[in-house]
Amino acid sequence: YQDQEVYQEEQRRIFHGPTWSYLCLEAEVPTPGDYRTTFVGSMPVVVAGDFDEEIYAFENRCAHRGALISLDDHGTARHFQCVYHAWTYDLEGNLTGIAFEKGSNGRGGMPPEFSKAAHGPRKLRTAMVHGLVFASLCPEAPGIEAYLGEEILGRVSRVLRRPIRVLGRFVQVLPNNWKLYVENVKD
Repeated sequence: YQDQEVYQEEQRRIFHGPTWSYLCLEAEVPTPGDYRTTFVGSMPVVVAGDFDEEIYAFENRCAHRGALISLDDHGTARHFQCVYHAWTYDLEGNLTGIAFEKGSNGRGGMPPEFSKAAHGPRKLRTAMVHGLVFASLCPEAPGIEAYLGEEILGRVSRVLRRPIRVLGRFVQVLPNNWKLYVENVKD
């Protein structure tokens, strides 16, 4: 529980490996521009519904200096802007704007070869199953249905057979190793 090397290896192998992590309910991002923040392991993540009716997930860290892109845990937005140096991202996590990109008064700015497409937060693969939103950081992870398997998909289908309506949310921050929660709910 307290060895930092073990913790880092767990983050790499489990949360960044060929696995899928639950992010939120589709009902929590029902309309374009709705978003929710969460975590995949220790990595902060933004989950956003875009105007193309897709749900996207990306690391909630600005590509410039690593500050959080979204400070709120949920809301509605047309874009996200880092509070540190105002780098702006669309709902898919693409870098769309940089303050003083062309400089000011003929000085500064980004070099001509700078590519916004090459500078953005890590994006996650997303998949939806019966109203649940999952994500993976690993391109080699199997599809979500294969990952969950028939038995689990059947159970999820049985429990989530009707549309979900979110009545409220309660968040409890537990500053401890991720395994403590997993073990506790298995007791």
